[in-house]
Amino acid sequence: KNLSLIIPAKYEKETLPKVLTELKKYKQKLIYIRFQGGEVFIDKEFTDDLSKISQNGNNSLQKSIITNGTLLTEKKIDQLINLKGGIKFIVSMDGSTEKTVSKIRYTLSYNK
Repeated sequence: KNLSLIIPAKYEKETLPKVLTELKKYKQKLIYIRFQGGEVFIDKEFTDDLSKISQNGNNSLQKSIITNGTLLTEKKIDQLINLKGGIKFIVSMDGSTEKTVSKIRYTLSYNK
């Protein structure tokens, strides 16, 4: 049986040891990890943590990140797209027009 792991609603530094323990335990069976909730890139070490997770996972371990994309940089994207097993970004949007986004996220620039 194949397994999937969904990281708790808020990624925190304390999450990494738990994930690495699960990887050791189920390395050959774990096929998918999803990071979601809050904004994972608020943690400045998240990209490095994800690299550690990839290094300890099997070659086909798929990873996905749900993000609003506002803290993504070219450097972070370049680091992540080359991880073993690949990665998928799911970018959430609050609306398709500047007017809608401005009502919901009044502190966020629509153009970002």
